[in-house]
Amino acid sequence: MNKIEARVSLTNSGFVAELSDEQRIERSDIRGLAAALHAAGVTAETAHCGDWRNGEHVLGAGQQIALKAELRAATDVGSAMIKLADYPALERLAARRTDALRLDVRACKFIYRDGLASIDPVLIQAHELEFIASLGLQLGDGTTACTVALSLRKL
Repeated sequence: MNKIEARVSLTNSGFVAELSDEQRIERSDIRGLAAALHAAGVTAETAHCGDWRNGEHVLGAGQQIALKAELRAATDVGSAMIKLADYPALERLAARRTDALRLDVRACKFIYRDGLASIDPVLIQAHELEFIASLGLQLGDGTTACTVALSLRKL
């Protein structure tokens, strides 16, 4: 399996990662970016933060350390903390069970598995479908989230 490489840089609104498989991930916070990168198959070793000497808009040292730490934590069997506000369908499903603002990946998978059949896949945003697919889950009609996410990406 090929490792997915990512080049991470700063934007006016947060962070952007250009992936070796031509995906582009934008997030406003480091934790959200790390969760999305992990879901896409990027590891701490394959996330690169650039070099300011080449004129790139690079992350500060503290941001680089935080990103790498979050990516390493994400590889610890689902211990990454997911911000529910980044995933609206998950946030709605979780609201039935908890007031938490963040959940670990294992809890997210449990909540999706328990309630995903009750949500219309058309209403789920592409980045959330990709996250669901990374968890190995299927939508209520048996379609994999990855299939839906790829078809939405082609539109």
